[in-house]
Amino acid sequence: SRGRLRQRQGDAAGALADFKHAVELDEKYGPSYNALGYIYLSQGKADEAREAFTRYVQLSPKEPNAHDSLAYWHLRRGELDQAADAARKAIALDAKFLPAHAKLGDALLFSNVGGLARKSYGVLAAAEDPAQRHEGAMRAARSYLFEGPGLSSNRAMADAERGLLSEVEAARKARRGADQVHALVELGRLQIERNNLYDA
Repeated sequence: SRGRLRQRQGDAAGALADFKHAVELDEKYGPSYNALGYIYLSQGKADEAREAFTRYVQLSPKEPNAHDSLAYWHLRRGELDQAADAARKAIALDAKFLPAHAKLGDALLFSNVGGLARKSYGVLAAAEDPAQRHEGAMRAARSYLFEGPGLSSNRAMADAERGLLSEVEAARKARRGADQVHALVELGRLQIERNNLYDA
């Protein structure tokens, strides 16, 4: 649609006008509200965004993306229980809907349940799409650094380093050069933090 094109080109005002017009033409078409919600979020209009995402859920209760968008809104607000609930609803509708697994993992991680977060990230890491696999592996590795009382402890950093090393090797074997570079850069940063300058 023209609204999406304008959004990609950075014309938020034009995209907003197009999506509002789409809603006027068909007020029962859920994806228009989803697009509105993300535009409102980009403009810092949290209340309007929530209203749009909630309307999307009302119109499309069996659409996992609707619940996923609401989960994203709750995550942005730091409402972790609500984010996890919305992500679980999306997953219940479609267990292969990977964005919801990422959001559930994030909600669990910042609720200090790192082990469960890594299970959610593991779904991404097991995906067929190489980009999703890489994203899941990187999130799982990083998760150790954000986990509860061990925040940036030596053990947490060592666990994260192992995860990143594993992804470096997986990307090398799969000949995914960009993913290998990404993992190596993050690994190098972590090694600098650990004062492991030689390996970095």
